[in-house]
Formats: sequence, structure tokens, C-alpha cells
Amino acid sequence: MDAMDLDFDDIDQLAELLAAEAEGLPLDRQLAGRLAERLGASCPDIRRTMETIRQRMTS
Repeated sequence: MDAMDLDFDDIDQLAELLAAEAEGLPLDRQLAGRLAERLGASCPDIRRTMETIRQRMTS
């Protein structure tokens, strides 16, 4: 699977959650973790980054 197969709604939603985290705002960490897991599974090129995000959100 390549970047063209990614769900861009998931990417946009995760980006919004990460922006909220960076601003110190409340966010749904479980949702962010699920999105990162799903995106990492969809595209091997970003798997490591998504796993890092998933781990941070679920710890």
C-alpha cells in the first residue's frame, strides 16, 4: 500500500489531535492512538513514526 491508499480523513484528524497536544489542549488520546495504529498499518513508510505516536498516546 502506498501514500495514495491512505485515508486522508484519518491523517487530518490525527494532525488536529497532534496540534491540540502541541498547544497543551485536551485531546482524545485513545482516538489518536487508534488513528496512528491504523495509518501505520496502511503504509509501511510511516509505520515507525505512527508506532511512536501510538505508544505516546497510550502510555
